[in-house]
Amino acid sequence: MNVARPGQSGFGYDPRPLLDLTHCPVCRAPLPGPVCAGCGVDLSGADGARLRKLSTRAADALAERDAFLRGLARAAVARRAAAASRAAPRDASPVPSVPPLPAAPLLFPAAFPAAFPAAPPGPPRAPRQSLVSRIGVQGLLVALGALLLAVAGVVFLVFAWDRLSLGWRALVIASITGLAMAGAAWLRPRLPETAEAVGGLAVVLVLADAWAIRATGLLGADRVTGTAFAAAAAAGCAVVLLAWGWAGGVRAGSLAAAVVGPVAPVLVGVRLAPGDLGSGAGAVATGLVGAALVAVLRRWTPMAWYAERAVLRGVAGLATGLALAVAVPVSGLPGSLAAILALVAAGAVGQIWADSRWADSPEPVLRRSRRAWSAVSGAAAALAVAAAAVAVVRPLGLDPAARLAVAPVAAAATAW
Repeated sequence: MNVARPGQSGFGYDPRPLLDLTHCPVCRAPLPGPVCAGCGVDLSGADGARLRKLSTRAADALAERDAFLRGLARAAVARRAAAASRAAPRDASPVPSVPPLPAAPLLFPAAFPAAFPAAPPGPPRAPRQSLVSRIGVQGLLVALGALLLAVAGVVFLVFAWDRLSLGWRALVIASITGLAMAGAAWLRPRLPETAEAVGGLAVVLVLADAWAIRATGLLGADRVTGTAFAAAAAAGCAVVLLAWGWAGGVRAGSLAAAVVGPVAPVLVGVRLAPGDLGSGAGAVATGLVGAALVAVLRRWTPMAWYAERAVLRGVAGLATGLALAVAVPVSGLPGSLAAILALVAAGAVGQIWADSRWADSPEPVLRRSRRAWSAVSGAAAALAVAAAAVAVVRPLGLDPAARLAVAPVAAAATAW
């Protein structure tokens, strides 16, 4: 006996879940109103109207398919009955009747509502709990213990090195940090709060180990400049923390990587900045835009990494604002100003592309972020073209009024 699976009718897929207004179409949680309390999806306004239109269209198509399949089934039953009647002998008993087809399911309600029901008035909202109440005493004690261990580890690294040889120092660095990272990854599926506390300790140890490598001259780290080593250490720590957070599921590692990673290109720009104003500002601005481009990596983060994406968006906004601030001192150098503004426009386009991956995410900041980056990219591109036009016509010896008119004309042409 064939039994229809859930979500199917006797002959085709049941379209009723498509038109169910009592459950969220994304997470199937009970839907008290136009906004789902489970995943946060908003089904009001134009988005809700489009969803209802698409759902009705899909239900009509499934209904037509169901009717077509029923016609095919009736035709097959008739052919089998005719063939059986011709093959049966005259004195045989009559051909048993074919059981009737199952009744067609109710495809959609008689009147499909024009909007999702309004949320019923709920109980009065409970008073906001304090931070300690939300974390709990156990979580607070775990965090405090991890903090004390981190302080003890830093004190050990700073004051106990003179008592150990270089080989023992390297062994201590590798052993303690590796144990902390492995322990946090092992605890993550069992005790998440404890795992994140130990993970925070591991993050502190990784950063302290980078300092210890420089302080002890391990691998010749003391033979390079401080800015160059800091840039390399930031990049290396970010890669290690990201790989550990991704593989072990420890969010402390991924959050730390989101903070430390964008620092590396900024330090590279500072290291490469020459002494003159225009080239130095350009190098620093390039490093800041590089930090914003590192934030574009949020496009490939897992869906659950909301906090990491928020940190990277904040880093991108801060780096872009600082890059624009760097452009102010070189406003008298049109060529350098045009280069900086072009970099800012390219970085803003990268942010729009990164957020486009999460267009269906319930994060409310995405729409505002895309609008803001669109405005930044357009304004920076127009100003870059205007500054480049001024830099081109400056050697031509035009009068000041003509040179002043070039910038708005070029900016207007770019905007058009």
